[in-house]
Amino acid sequence: GNVRLEDKASTLETDSLDYNRTLNLGYYFGGGTLFDNESTLDSDWGEYNTVTKEAVFRHNVNLQNPQFIMDSDTLHYNTGTNIAKMVGPTHIVSGANRIYSELGFYNTNNRQATLLNRSVVTNGNRNITADSLFSDEISGVSEAFGNILLSDTVNKNMLLGEYGYFNNASDSLYITDMALAVDYSQGDSLYLH
Repeated sequence: GNVRLEDKASTLETDSLDYNRTLNLGYYFGGGTLFDNESTLDSDWGEYNTVTKEAVFRHNVNLQNPQFIMDSDTLHYNTGTNIAKMVGPTHIVSGANRIYSELGFYNTNNRQATLLNRSVVTNGNRNITADSLFSDEISGVSEAFGNILLSDTVNKNMLLGEYGYFNNASDSLYITDMALAVDYSQGDSLYLH
């Protein structure tokens, strides 16, 4: 009841905690909340290492930060570096930006994401899907690598290629290496390669 595990950088609150002093690991199984300087993380199950600052969270993981919200099934989080490692279905919402990934890293300090395995970055009406993506939410710049599909549902067009650079601030982009543009805004499709 009302267990608190306090560390220099963070505090864990839960109803029941198992703590292994030899391994410096605390476990909870019935729900808990981890607080650090900026973020609050809730999950049904968690493990926290007080030496390495590494935490593993499973089932109904919700990370709240003033700049974004992250929901996940499984998440690794380091309270020292503030880097979240996504290892299961994860949604990140930050203003108009949306990220979906099942494997990747998200730095909560500078809001930069490295996403793998066909992750999706959505900004307004544009979706970018690629084998790997790098997204910097503060600068608005994203890069995509491998089997890229950019779709714009409002303007009804798609761009495909192997490398892409996207700048939301200047509303510009380019895609290279086997680039293909498809416009379907007029009822019939126009392919440009």
